[in-house]
Amino acid sequence: MRRFLRGVVTLALAAAAVLPAAAPAHADDGYTALFDGTQASLSKWRQAGPGGFTLGSDGTLSSFGGMGLLWYPLSTFSNYSLRVDWMMPGDDNGGVFIGFPDPNGDPWAPVSAGHEIQIDASDADPTRTTGSVYSFQAPDAALRAANLHPPGQWNTYDIQVHGQHVEVSLNGVKINDYMSTRNIANGYIGVQNDGDAAHVFYRNIRIKADGTTPAPADLARGRPVTVSSTDDPGRPGGAAVDGSSATRWSSAYSDPQWIAVDLGAAYPLSRVRLNWETAYGRAYQIQTSPDGSAWSTVYSTTTGDGGVDDIALSGNGRYVRVYGTQRGTQWGYSLWDLNVYGTSNLALGRPVTVSSVESGNVLVGANAVDGNAATRWGSLYADPQWIAVDLGATRTVNRVRLNWEAAYGKAYQIQTSNDGTTWTTVGSTTTGDGGIDDLGVTGSGRYVRVYATQRGTQWGYSLWELEVYGG
Repeated sequence: MRRFLRGVVTLALAAAAVLPAAAPAHADDGYTALFDGTQASLSKWRQAGPGGFTLGSDGTLSSFGGMGLLWYPLSTFSNYSLRVDWMMPGDDNGGVFIGFPDPNGDPWAPVSAGHEIQIDASDADPTRTTGSVYSFQAPDAALRAANLHPPGQWNTYDIQVHGQHVEVSLNGVKINDYMSTRNIANGYIGVQNDGDAAHVFYRNIRIKADGTTPAPADLARGRPVTVSSTDDPGRPGGAAVDGSSATRWSSAYSDPQWIAVDLGAAYPLSRVRLNWETAYGRAYQIQTSPDGSAWSTVYSTTTGDGGVDDIALSGNGRYVRVYGTQRGTQWGYSLWDLNVYGTSNLALGRPVTVSSVESGNVLVGANAVDGNAATRWGSLYADPQWIAVDLGATRTVNRVRLNWEAAYGKAYQIQTSNDGTTWTTVGSTTTGDGGIDDLGVTGSGRYVRVYATQRGTQWGYSLWELEVYGG
């Protein structure tokens, strides 16, 4: 089994002598930024293989070393438009990869399983030049020549993938149209660092999915972890959820042992991925809990064989535990990665606007989407009142969960909007009774609003949490 080799992604100043001043990166309507020039967005990516990228003060990625691949592990994508700005300072080399499975640390795996949209203007093979589907189909040379910006200037790829159909546009003009025979309909995306002599810059990586939903994010990443034991202080439980497959948790050499992660809120769960080190679990259970005390088993096996266990399951809980009862070796249990997938709260941490805030300006709207059920939004004591959240892009919405404080809404509507001005009602009630309202709805929009018209008490409206689910 291949193991993940952690490359280097650093924050530093790009050399002005190499990289000219970049034009401002731009946002596109309906697109979601995967890399927006910030360290926070870059930290979500992984480096497979040697070399890496330096993040410049102007928000650009500058390659060094290789051959490696910087890839986005939080979602696979299908039926999408991927836009990437790129620039070569001279006769250099790079590429954008699409439609590949988890490379497990091997930067060559996507070459065999996905496709590279090449960046190299001087290769003698036309199927390996800028705009080509690498080694498969050359671009229209005349269209490329007419639309390619010279070295030192930025270019933009728009790569459309629908099933196995790949269309490549360069600076707004389609230069390649290819029907693949590979299984690329759903996969990961990434950008290549080809080597020290093949320098390339990237910025403003954004995507728009149409017709399907990206795979959910890893709910366990960076969350608090507790374990039954460790065999070394350098291998704590948190190493299994830090996003690096080069660090690991390792237990004492006895049975039973366990590792549990607090997701921060209860989620419907669909999948757990275990990336075992040599010390694996032969018999273990995957369990969920609402409180970290009472556990329900949602999966179990007695025939584990190590490697990667990618397990589809159904359950619900705030806590997820891997409970091992029989080791597969004389050592303990050791995990490079514990990944948990489910339905993410689309409203978490998103911008909020409200009709009012209760006197004192403490119970602000952002409290309702901060993931903390001990903070709340509270309105003035009048009707109507509303709270609206900006999801950042148009999303399908199939569930809204309202955790009311004592001041609840008796009559209210759930509404969606594409522009924050024109609203469509997708759910309503006139018999609300407070507590938790977990509502199934059908709709889509960038904005979701709770529009309340009748209070259930003499106070205003107050929400501990407003959660929105969908795709």
